Amino acid sequence: MFFTLWRIIRCIRNFTAWENPFYIWVKCSFLKIIGIIFVIYLIIVFYVYSKQRSLLYVPNIDNYDDETLIIDVNEVFIENSDGNKLRSVFYESPKTTKNTLLMFHGNAGPIENRFYKLNKLSKYNQNILLISWRSYSGNEGSPTEQGLYDDAKSAIKWLQNKGYESEDIVIYGESLGTADSIEMTQNKSFKGLILEAPFTSM
Repeated sequence: MFFTLWRIIRCIRNFTAWENPFYIWVKCSFLKIIGIIFVIYLIIVFYVYSKQRSLLYVPNIDNYDDETLIIDVNEVFIENSDGNKLRSVFYESPKTTKNTLLMFHGNAGPIENRFYKLNKLSKYNQNILLISWRSYSGNEGSPTEQGLYDDAKSAIKWLQNKGYESEDIVIYGESLGTADSIEMTQNKSFKGLILEAPFTSM
């Protein structure tokens, strides 16, 4: 962009016709317009940079129709390292099993938006823990990349404190939650990894 702008200015300077007063006025007006466009561009870039976190994380947008749970679950609050209590639900299979699905939900909306998944996934012989991120589902805190990693680690630690080992846990990430799922499973011996709608860059 800077290179193109410089070439335009050089071309204008080298063009003898601009010596005419009218053309001088046109040249000045043209340069002013270019300058205004450039300033507007800088303002937009600065605004997007300063607001990138609020543009990336949208906990208050609700795009789903909530589905009523048809299974019995326990509402639990998992404390992360910052002291935030993360609202979560834990489904314990009526059949004794160590198989456990840990769900990291995607962007936007509360955990109620994912209850339809619990209803369907409960048909399999497994326990299910669905957590909500900091600032989502009424939780305190501000979402950041490292903060969500911490929330995910806290959920794993909560399961381990209940007697579940890494080899018992399948981690399931949806959209935003896929990044945390991948981070948690690197060089770890979890039972499995499921990614729903992952992204390649952000």
